[in-house]
Amino acid sequence: MLKKRITCVLFIVMIFTMAIMGGIDKMNETYKNMDKSTDMSMSQIFKLGRSVLSGAKDVSIFKEVAIEGNGLFQRIIDRKTVEDISPDDKVIKMNDGSLTFITDKILDVDVRAENIIKFNKFLKERSIQGLYIQAPHKTNEYNSQLPKGIINLANETADQIIDKMRGKIDILDIRKEMKNDGINFTDAFFKTDHHWKPETAFYAFTKTADILKNNYGFEISDEILNLDNYNKKILKKWFLGSEGKRVGSLYAGVDDISIISPKFNTNLEMIWPSYGIHDKGKWLDTVVMDNSNEGKNYYNSNPYAMYMGGDRDLQIIKNLNSLNNKKVVIVRDSFGCAFTPFLSLACKELSVIDLRHYEGSLYNYVEENKPDAVIFLFNPTGIQYIR
Repeated sequence: MLKKRITCVLFIVMIFTMAIMGGIDKMNETYKNMDKSTDMSMSQIFKLGRSVLSGAKDVSIFKEVAIEGNGLFQRIIDRKTVEDISPDDKVIKMNDGSLTFITDKILDVDVRAENIIKFNKFLKERSIQGLYIQAPHKTNEYNSQLPKGIINLANETADQIIDKMRGKIDILDIRKEMKNDGINFTDAFFKTDHHWKPETAFYAFTKTADILKNNYGFEISDEILNLDNYNKKILKKWFLGSEGKRVGSLYAGVDDISIISPKFNTNLEMIWPSYGIHDKGKWLDTVVMDNSNEGKNYYNSNPYAMYMGGDRDLQIIKNLNSLNNKKVVIVRDSFGCAFTPFLSLACKELSVIDLRHYEGSLYNYVEENKPDAVIFLFNPTGIQYIR
């Protein structure tokens, strides 16, 4: 107990020291720009005082120091739960050392399931294939790795919505596929972020491609389904994820992240209608952006967004090397960022829609563009309403 109290006091002292240092730096900067040809006036003295307060409150520095200090303190006292102002952003350290958010309630599965079933009926009336892909949650439903007393209902949400949709839309449950193939959940996800790794997204893509080939008549080259045919550039200790940003890099460490790109030739077009962007070229010119030359920045960058530029309303990818003339629409959450670049290699045209940002009607978009298949890809906490 005494050790914990001493650590707490040292942590508080450190935070205040850093705040004072920030204030002094700001004061020195202000002083350098002052007119020193005459004696200092009262207004200048007050200006220096204000600069001290301003520096001490500098969020970009002080907030990060506070997060790191708090994370270090929580690690020292071996605390497994780090509270947040928002209950949804409470961070749990799992038994394998990974971090996770938890969901303590089941989403309104009835409405969401009926929403997707209704839309799939709309697709069937137009002879369009519909596929629901259940992306995994970081907590494995077969071995959650959660500390004793912590419950996460994310997988229960997914199970219930799948049960309600079973037989009414084609379903690919990546959680089950991972279990059957012996995929290690700890290795499949980032340690400090809630997303799957690009390698895991590629794995999910190969499972999806099997359905597109065998059930929907897509001609797809085996070349694009083998990870050995891709380059992998690993950025070491480069990524502090969504969970890690709330507890700091000293609590559970940081992640490597891979930039995966085909060894084979690619010829793509990437269109972002809302942004007026129309890029043409190879993989790294269009769907994946290697911005590692900008350097690492744990708190002010999101390396996961190198894939597809992160969450966007509507993106259209045209694959000029496609073996087929198929058009696909994918409705996705952020798990789709790392997934959709690979999927674009399996069709002629891929429309990528995130309904959290897209303001139009999915019904209208499908009616106008007449795709061959519509895919829904959601993690258990990201199941969207179809409109």
